[in-house]
Amino acid sequence: MIKIINVLTLCFIIFIIFILSFFEKKLSYKIKKRILFWITLIISIICGTRVIGLDLEPYREIFNNQRMIPLNFVFIKNMLASRLEPIFVILISLIKQVGLGFKTFLFISAIVPMYLVYLVILKKEKDFPLVTFLFFLLIFLFRGPVDTVRHFFAATVYLTALYSLSKGNKFNFYSMSLTSVLLHYSNIVVLLVKPLLNIKWSILKYLTTIMTFGALAFLGRELLIGYMSSFNFTNPILWKLQFYLLYRSETYHYLNGLHEILLFLMSYTIVFFNIIINLIGLKMREVIVKDNFYNLLLNSQIIGTIMVLVFSIFDASTLGLRLNFLFSIGSFFIIKQIIFNNLIKRKLIMFIFVVLFLCLYNFIIILYFGGIHDPKSPFFLG
Repeated sequence: MIKIINVLTLCFIIFIIFILSFFEKKLSYKIKKRILFWITLIISIICGTRVIGLDLEPYREIFNNQRMIPLNFVFIKNMLASRLEPIFVILISLIKQVGLGFKTFLFISAIVPMYLVYLVILKKEKDFPLVTFLFFLLIFLFRGPVDTVRHFFAATVYLTALYSLSKGNKFNFYSMSLTSVLLHYSNIVVLLVKPLLNIKWSILKYLTTIMTFGALAFLGRELLIGYMSSFNFTNPILWKLQFYLLYRSETYHYLNGLHEILLFLMSYTIVFFNIIINLIGLKMREVIVKDNFYNLLLNSQIIGTIMVLVFSIFDASTLGLRLNFLFSIGSFFIIKQIIFNNLIKRKLIMFIFVVLFLCLYNFIIILYFGGIHDPKSPFFLG
């Protein structure tokens, strides 16, 4: 029953923002800022007390098993030796030292990244912050703070890094990018991606790159897997890369056909959606390139969709999907920019269509969370 209340409450919040978005122009910026602040806080409180999310029990186990670490030179020297990222080791240690528990961990892990998104939206969107926040909730709420604690946290830090880069602050970009790595090891790719963010893409170049890298991945798959299997990594970053490339697909077991279909839809619906957004963004490139932030977000999302294709061919779809999630963290900004510009005449129709599609996406996620594929779930469709 509590799970249903959690889901319905979050859906109601999305609905409220949806209704308020129609009054965007009638509300002052100050009022919109207050609305976003309180909604951000409420969502974080719900995340702190939630009983839903596929990651809930694994994170409870991580929290309970992580011992308090003295924050000294020895920790700094060996902080990359743990399979749990350093910032989360520090966070859990501090929470336990002051006598607080798992719910505090969930709340902090939600409020900080949610607040980062809130800040970037307010800095960037003076006219449509509510609409932008609506798209953010529709894309990331259930697969972000409600489900992927560390990865969502790290991705929002990368989003702030891109915002800093758009303002010409390279120091902040690299420092925030490094911070995101210390929140999730898979983010180490962001330290290498900056040159790719400057590529001038076209639809032809994008499609050609997808086909070329897809073919190369297919041809080089066995060679790379054979090469990676010859190593026995102890470094947690390299170990995780090897695990996702070689063993992840072997250790995952589907309960039934419905489980496989639902997981595929939950994982790849948003990938195909991002590809469509990329193509529309490239077709309307003059709307995107005039603003450096939107241009960086589009280029980042393009990189993400290429990576998910390559790693899926390598049978490492989990890693590919995580990288796509990371590099597409600003997709809600791109959608807003595409719809609300002078080239689109039927803004309302496109807006409603996107909202309905994303509602369908969230419905799939909720069905998966409910466990309609799991015989042990009370919602099982046997």
